[in-house]
Amino acid sequence: MASLKEITQAALAAKRTISKEMLRHEDARAFARGRGLSQSTAESLIAHGLDLPERLLFMTESVIQEIPGVGETALAEIRAYRARFEQKD
Repeated sequence: MASLKEITQAALAAKRTISKEMLRHEDARAFARGRGLSQSTAESLIAHGLDLPERLLFMTESVIQEIPGVGETALAEIRAYRARFEQKD
């Protein structure tokens, strides 16, 4: 039988995990807000270590395609985001 201390430690660990997951989702919402990126795309980019969506503007498309979780739908969202910043001649 688990002691009160073990139960408390397990509960605190579960709470930290849930809190981290909630923060990750909030980070993804903030990352995607106003940029046309879905929650799923934002989560994939954040998981890959992108802290600012503007970094996508300086990455080649081939590098972006290598990011785990970036499929055709995410790539279309990223292309649309990048197109907003392309200079028109």
